[in-house]
Amino acid sequence: MTTGRSPPGGAGGPSIANTSPADRSTPRPEAKWRRTLREILSRSSSNDERTWLHRFAAERVCGDHTLPSTVSELERDKGIAFERREVTLAGYGGEPARVMAYRVAPTSLQRALELLEPAP
Repeated sequence: MTTGRSPPGGAGGPSIANTSPADRSTPRPEAKWRRTLREILSRSSSNDERTWLHRFAAERVCGDHTLPSTVSELERDKGIAFERREVTLAGYGGEPARVMAYRVAPTSLQRALELLEPAP
């Protein structure tokens, strides 16, 4: 009997119980909130809300399928303020879809940049 953790269903595979994170060969992907914040920041300089990040673009460019929740978490947990505008885009079958588009509020730009700086 091994002491390491096994995948659900008893699937085989190496145990990682005694392996430190630094010794694992597969690097962890960047956190979703970081990818999303970085993308929102890249679009925040425009006053044209059609270029701000909306849910369809967030899925495509940063893999965020829950953009409104991610923005809410960034506000609550990280102290970032966002501006929101409702925009109309082509949705399924070309039908109009109204979605929220986001950019970092000017008062939070410095805070957002600080959060994205690499850890010392």
